[in-house]
Amino acid sequence: EDALLPYDGPSVDLFEALPAPTFLLKVVGGTHSGFTDVDASLPFAALARQQEIVRRYATALFQATLGRRRPAARYLTAADAQAFGDDLALTVRRRSPGR
Repeated sequence: EDALLPYDGPSVDLFEALPAPTFLLKVVGGTHSGFTDVDASLPFAALARQQEIVRRYATALFQATLGRRRPAARYLTAADAQAFGDDLALTVRRRSPGR
């Protein structure tokens, strides 16, 4: 629902252009500023859920890549996202074997 930067279009184009590994998280029904407390277009529960999703996957990404904490990588899978809820989708493109 992001009117400022639609998911389909620039976000997907950028994801496709980046070298692997890449991760693209879609919050279904989310908004551009829904991870803040200032998005009046979403009810409180929807804001809280979007914040929970962003916190979970941003933390895992930072820990797994910058912190080199392997256990955090278990969250960076499409299967984990599917189990976490049907209001998100995680697309993952891993490195090619041998790289």
